[in-house]
Amino acid sequence: MNKYIRCLVLLLTLSPFAYGQITLTNADMPLAGDTIRFSETTNFAGLTPELTDSNYVWDYSTLVATSQTVDTFVSVNSTGLFALYFFGASFAKKSNTPPLSLSGITVDYQYDFFGNNATAYTQWGLGANVSGLPLGLPNTPKDTLYRFPLNYLDTGNTSSTFSASVPGIGYYGGERTRVDTVDGWGTLITPYGTYQVLRVKSVVNETDTVFLTSFGFGLSFPLPERVEYKWLANGKKVPLLQINTSLGIVNQVIYRDSLRSILTGVQSLASDFSLNVYPNPATSRLSVEAMPGLEIKTMYLFNDCGERLDEGMCNSNNRTVQFDVSRLAPGIYFLKAETNRGEINRMFIKQ
Repeated sequence: MNKYIRCLVLLLTLSPFAYGQITLTNADMPLAGDTIRFSETTNFAGLTPELTDSNYVWDYSTLVATSQTVDTFVSVNSTGLFALYFFGASFAKKSNTPPLSLSGITVDYQYDFFGNNATAYTQWGLGANVSGLPLGLPNTPKDTLYRFPLNYLDTGNTSSTFSASVPGIGYYGGERTRVDTVDGWGTLITPYGTYQVLRVKSVVNETDTVFLTSFGFGLSFPLPERVEYKWLANGKKVPLLQINTSLGIVNQVIYRDSLRSILTGVQSLASDFSLNVYPNPATSRLSVEAMPGLEIKTMYLFNDCGERLDEGMCNSNNRTVQFDVSRLAPGIYFLKAETNRGEINRMFIKQ
């Protein structure tokens, strides 16, 4: 063999992107007891998640985290009364979904329940406090997220319903269809690392229904179609990257990550202005003062896991915010301010 051809073959063999496609099984999914950290970014400009192919390279290495959260997977038995609705599920995940208010019915999400076996990874439904009552909303049939073994060009679809009745208040339910396609494989690069992945595209359509007993009428309304793009790797349990779109517009980007100081991960857009945080370290009261010309729209307090703990109260001129930090455990915390000149992040220490 010509020595130049041999060199070319060797280079291709050693290239970090010269891999074959992977296969996913149920062994690559989460287990009760897992805690998995995610970063989320609000910097959507220029993202084109539609791009895909075989042996493709998705380079998302420039993603910059604006917040972090942690998914916690627990045993079904630890979920209290919700376990009665989901006997036989493999585990539950503590929900990060904010409460939803629909025509007088408040749905406060608590847990998502999942099944995992040799043939499929399924979402069994969710447990929620519906207007204060702990109720299960099982999916019928179960919503299949992945079918095993999962390979490039695999397809599948699921149609399911869920519902719950609240005595004296009404009914909340919905319908969902999911069409899945493994539409790519290759190399994914994010701030977390470089991995060989399968890319799964899911097109999801949902309709919610509410019936109010006191008024004697109901309302059904379709939600905008959403598309979920998910990149999965062997042994990583959850998507390494997920980009959600609605009506063709990116509205959420989350990716698996390590613990980061959001201060170092986010560049302040207000480069000529700043915030004064005092006292720092703090023991009971924390004050944040904007320099002249800077107005604070909202300000949130986060712990080092990226969980939002509190929202600060601005004074009348939108330049000063105060927090009561007396009940916080000693440690490092973060502030994120939305201002008239962009986003600013600061760190403080609680003694």
